[in-house]
Amino acid sequence: MSTEPTEDPGAQLARTRQDIANWLKAHPVPPPADTSNTAASTSPNVLAGLLLIAIAERVLKRSAKLPTETSTLTSLHHAKNVVQATTRKHPGWMLGLALLAGAGFAASRPWRWLAQKNIWLSVLSQLLMAGVTHVLDKESLQKESATETTK
Repeated sequence: MSTEPTEDPGAQLARTRQDIANWLKAHPVPPPADTSNTAASTSPNVLAGLLLIAIAERVLKRSAKLPTETSTLTSLHHAKNVVQATTRKHPGWMLGLALLAGAGFAASRPWRWLAQKNIWLSVLSQLLMAGVTHVLDKESLQKESATETTK
């Protein structure tokens, strides 16, 4: 990644707007014969350009709030790289795996579980007990290792 500072997204958007305005001045749209419906007679390229500008503004506004680099999610980046490499090597297997996962999801119908409180309570209580047991086992192992190192 380059260490040079990149141009501010707002400045890029302003420069793009100016380029579009200059192009529109150089290539004027002929006036429509019927002035009652100007929106329908506008060039589709101009409408597409305006739509792209609106989308770019929204994306830039949202991306400006997000951090540019997250170092806390390195394991997620590694997992993404592994999945991409595996998909490139074995696309058929990954497609089959995706189909099986989708079929399992559809067969389990989790949207029906939302209406049944008894299932949620039992699943959450089992997950809570498993988590507490894991934490307590980890603490006891740490205490045992600490007492063994002091002897």
